[in-house]
Amino acid sequence: MRRDADCAAGPNLACPVPVIRAARDAPAAFRSDAKFASRTGWPSFSQPASEAAVELRTDKGWLLRRTKVVCRRCGGHLGHVFRDGPRPTRRRYCINSCALSFEPTPPDRDPSDGPPGS
Repeated sequence: MRRDADCAAGPNLACPVPVIRAARDAPAAFRSDAKFASRTGWPSFSQPASEAAVELRTDKGWLLRRTKVVCRRCGGHLGHVFRDGPRPTRRRYCINSCALSFEPTPPDRDPSDGPPGS
């Protein structure tokens, strides 16, 4: 299983890859500028790249009631969201990195322009 420590930037650091997708044809799920050091060992984001990219569902497994995050397009499980993240969202999207693919910014594109295709 690929953990956050496998990121080229090191554990809990902002990954240099700006766009993170659940699948090749899916819309951007998360952006590296929303990643923060949660000290959990998993990639954590304060918000999704777009609310339209992910769906939140109740997860009643493991005798716990949690909120799981799935790709809105394919329904693939991405991780869970918790209410202990940084301000202003107070959300920690704890995402399984092996469920994600990383898309670098093309050399001729400024990362501040937003995700590719926007």
